Amino acid sequence: MDRKAQFDPSPSTWQQQVLIKWESGHIERISGPKAALRVLENKWPASRGVHYQTAKAACRGVIDRKCSAELARETFVEAATKAGLLA
Repeated sequence: MDRKAQFDPSPSTWQQQVLIKWESGHIERISGPKAALRVLENKWPASRGVHYQTAKAACRGVIDRKCSAELARETFVEAATKAGLLA
């Protein structure tokens, strides 16, 4: 199934938020691709591998209307899991 075909016309929020737990213990709620992109660009730990790059590209893709919001969420969850940040 082509995930791009599942385009969400209102990409500002996800159906389900993603909870990130920072090293300090603070939990941050990420509600959509714009917020996820801000976190990826400004708060993400130094280890930035392929999952990070994929999530960043997917979040940008939503903003550019080239990717579904839910696909961006899935890739963000994968990146957070790999980085040990998923709450």
